[in-house]
Amino acid sequence: MVHAFADSGNATNKESKTESKWKEIIHLLEEQAELERAQRELFIAIACSNYDHLVQCFKHAAKTSNHSLPVANPMDALQELVHEKEKQAEAVRAELDETIHVFNECIAETEAKRVEAVHLSSQVDDSCRRLQNVEKAEEASDIDSSALEADMLAMIREITAQDIALLLNSHVPTETSLVVVKALSLLCGVVPRGRRNATEYTDVEWWKTAQALLMDRSLLRRLRGYRQQTISPDVMAKVRRECLKTPAFAACSAAFKDSRAAFMNNNNEGGERSLNSRIPPAETLRGNIVGILATWVQGVEIEYKARSERQVLVERKRQLETALTMAREKQQHANFEAQVEARSLPARQEEVEAVRAQSSAAEKELEVAKKRLNTYKLLNYAALSGHTPLTFACAVGNEAIVHMLISHGASSGHQFEEQSLCASFIQVLVRDYQFRKKFERERRQQELSAGGIKLRSDAATEALVRNVAHAFIVGHYKRKLFHFRQTHRVALHEAILNGYPEIAAILLSKEAKVWQKTYVLPERVYPGALLEKLAPISPQAHDVVKRRGKWKLQPLASDQKKSQGDPGNSVEIDYQRPMTVTDTLNCALKYYDNRLFKATTGWEPPDVTFYSSTADFVNDALAKMETTRHQWQKELAIRRNVMRKTAELKEKHTALEAAIISRDFVKVSSLLDDGAFADFETSEGALSALMAACIEEVYVENEDGKDVLAVEYLLDRVMNRPLVNYESSHGATPLGTSAFYGTLKCAQVLIERGANPNLAARLNGRTALMAAADNGKEDFVRFLLAYSEVDVYLHDSKGKTALDYAQTRGFVKIAGILEAAMGGSRGRVVSTISGLYGGCKWGCGFMTQFEDHLVKQAKVIMDTNPLEIHELHHCPKRHVICPNGCGIEKLWADELKDHLDHSCALRLVSCTNQKCIVRYPFENRAKHLQDECEFRVVVCECGEKVFACNTLKRHQRSCPMRFVVCGNGCGEELREKDRVEHERHYCSLNKAQSRISR
Repeated sequence: MVHAFADSGNATNKESKTESKWKEIIHLLEEQAELERAQRELFIAIACSNYDHLVQCFKHAAKTSNHSLPVANPMDALQELVHEKEKQAEAVRAELDETIHVFNECIAETEAKRVEAVHLSSQVDDSCRRLQNVEKAEEASDIDSSALEADMLAMIREITAQDIALLLNSHVPTETSLVVVKALSLLCGVVPRGRRNATEYTDVEWWKTAQALLMDRSLLRRLRGYRQQTISPDVMAKVRRECLKTPAFAACSAAFKDSRAAFMNNNNEGGERSLNSRIPPAETLRGNIVGILATWVQGVEIEYKARSERQVLVERKRQLETALTMAREKQQHANFEAQVEARSLPARQEEVEAVRAQSSAAEKELEVAKKRLNTYKLLNYAALSGHTPLTFACAVGNEAIVHMLISHGASSGHQFEEQSLCASFIQVLVRDYQFRKKFERERRQQELSAGGIKLRSDAATEALVRNVAHAFIVGHYKRKLFHFRQTHRVALHEAILNGYPEIAAILLSKEAKVWQKTYVLPERVYPGALLEKLAPISPQAHDVVKRRGKWKLQPLASDQKKSQGDPGNSVEIDYQRPMTVTDTLNCALKYYDNRLFKATTGWEPPDVTFYSSTADFVNDALAKMETTRHQWQKELAIRRNVMRKTAELKEKHTALEAAIISRDFVKVSSLLDDGAFADFETSEGALSALMAACIEEVYVENEDGKDVLAVEYLLDRVMNRPLVNYESSHGATPLGTSAFYGTLKCAQVLIERGANPNLAARLNGRTALMAAADNGKEDFVRFLLAYSEVDVYLHDSKGKTALDYAQTRGFVKIAGILEAAMGGSRGRVVSTISGLYGGCKWGCGFMTQFEDHLVKQAKVIMDTNPLEIHELHHCPKRHVICPNGCGIEKLWADELKDHLDHSCALRLVSCTNQKCIVRYPFENRAKHLQDECEFRVVVCECGEKVFACNTLKRHQRSCPMRFVVCGNGCGEELREKDRVEHERHYCSLNKAQSRISR
């Protein structure tokens, strides 16, 4: 009927969409009918235990995976697999068609190449024949020219001097003679003199020229050598025009024509070339000089024509040889291509066969995929009675078939379609809840912004519309879910109602859940089990069952039914609501349970009934479920506690990461006291707190009020201290970080606290020495080499040593240090017990740090160099220069005081004279005592001893040996003791006064 309706629809409406729709409907109905037919056969096979049919049916079914929860819809996956296989098969078919097309083209091309080779071969043969004909013609022309030459030479020998003289003695030549000698002169290259550029000459001029030529002794030589002469086309054309075509010349060549006619009559097979090569016999021209010369002219013309023809033949031969060469090359190329194409045909045939095999395999895979899809549909298809193959097998009680069905894809618990509907239903509810929360927040914000006034807006209208749509969608999913559950039986309930605990155990071991309810009333599967005792079956359904002898699908409602006779309103078995496993067991015990009878032992005890084992199994399963539920609740509480602690720890780690980034190690220590992970790594850079402390030499005030390094502050913690040899996810270690940044004091603290200087990172195998060498930290390399346990020969994961890194980066000094250390001269490059501490270079034995910090309130005020300060200012063995500048440079500091006190030449000493308070350099002592001291004793010239200070001055005023001027005014200086005598006796002024007085 559907086909007829589809045909009628096509008859009235020719639209392609309508036609495709009806075809699709017909295809779906045909598939449904085929599926129902296959399911009936499968049910019969299950009821009859026809394993051969089951094996054949599930031959191509896919094995189920070990996942208890499918990650995708198996139906969609199988359909996608079918579509993929169809595409692959279509692609392979297209490839096969293309391969066959290519194979046919290859055959056609091979045939074309073969035909082309045959055609070229015929061309080569034709060219060879034509070339042979040309060569024969050229050879015949040469033979004719040779024969002509022989006749010409015989004729020339008939010329005598008497004949030439007779011709010369004729004063008035005949017209014939004039034409012949003119042609002779032109062919011999002789023209009249005087007018070389003239185009026309007179007959007299030509006759004189001919006479001169005839009298020339070389005439006969010229006549015999006519084949060696080169006659230009212009000369020959002039000879033909002015001589050969004149009537006078024709009269003298009658004998020549007669000879040609006679030869033609005697031999008609010679051809035109042989005819033109013939001249009259020499005997017929003997004594006729004009005839002989005319015949010679005719012979020269014949030779000229033969030579031109030979030139044409030579050119033709060259062209034919070129064409033949090209044709042979083409023929060889065509033969080669034909052979190649012919040889490629087997390979093409193999390709076709391979693609044909692929096409066959693809078709088989497509057929297998389709059968697998049909098998899955068959396993999960529910009949009108609500039975699937698995539920029917559970009701029948065949364990082997149940195992087979489950292993080939049958769902023992909730089917995927039901799970998908439940998931969609939950998603709709969650989305609606999220929308309501969001809408409520926005509404509250609007009310707050509007001062508490409720505002109606488009958002409210939209929310109202959305609520209506949500209610419709929720109802839609509820109806779909309810309809699915009321049309599908549950395998576990069918097994329990029919009393098969072993099958129920199999189902529970797979995916079935003991708490799963059934929305369809289970049925007993045995002849005559029509459920007469069950109240929910209507009389109409009961009549249908009796009449048809089939099972009837009896859906269950969702309203709970109370017993009216019981004053406590106790709940009875209500068949108008979904049944649990307990309800199904109670139903079986109430309506179908009975005592067992054995033929050998008789009736079993009253407590052993048909459903005893089933009841025990259900009770045990429910007890296990309850125990598992309590365990889950306990585990859930534990997980919640762990999640709470994890959230708290996450907050602490977030704060710890911020503290690590900001280098707030006091905050870091506080968080570690609160339980944060001591070796927590930052999200960027994977730095732990200890590694961050090794980046820079930062100081922190500890509990004792002392300023210590942050590394020391963290490692000296009593509890929850970081690991000194911890390796981050990026392969970094605290000592490696210190080596990278060159913080020696941090490295010293790490090694003192147990850090392994040879620790290689698991990620790349690099050590701290490699990191220092790779980053040019020379001081750190020396610091590490000061420890004897540092191994300089270690290799990283790339096979490189610290020396390799230094050489690659171009650090020459570090490379030299490492080479010396590897050569056994570590003591030569490292002269201190530690790279951080050093001894005084002057040998006083004092040891201290190379570098230090002046710290105040956990802040570095300035960097100091204690060892350098000691060597410059405090070492007693340092070389100093005498501050007095005495010239001694290599002087120990502890000897300076003794030197200044006792041996320095420029030391200041006090004057030995008691009253003198002057201090002077020791080397000026004699000068001071002799010349400069005011209290030195000076001996006057008068012989009296006086002090050099004021006493000397006073003595000089009264000393008799002092110099004074004459009192008479003569101006003479003299000593005081001699002044009186001078004034009295020797002064010139005193004498003059005496004379005046006289």
